[in-house]
Amino acid sequence: METEGFAIYDAMMQLKNEIHTVAVGAAIGQACLLLAAGTKAMIQQPRVPSSGLMPASDVLIRAQEVIINRDTLVKLLAKHTGNRRE
Repeated sequence: METEGFAIYDAMMQLKNEIHTVAVGAAIGQACLLLAAGTKAMIQQPRVPSSGLMPASDVLIRAQEVIINRDTLVKLLAKHTGNRRE
């Protein structure tokens, strides 16, 4: 799908309006390029995996890990796209 992805990218670059892109699920390959090419990229908030019958302390640890991973992802996306973290 490279040809189609580059065609969409070229069209995006021709527009004068801001383009807000949203990723729901995985943005891999051309989808990642199109996501990053937008003026503002939105990613789906990460979710804590099913906690089942875990103790509350383990649920808290998992939630903290998810937040750290989210913040790392946002920081790296900002670095590589030149956009602000917001």
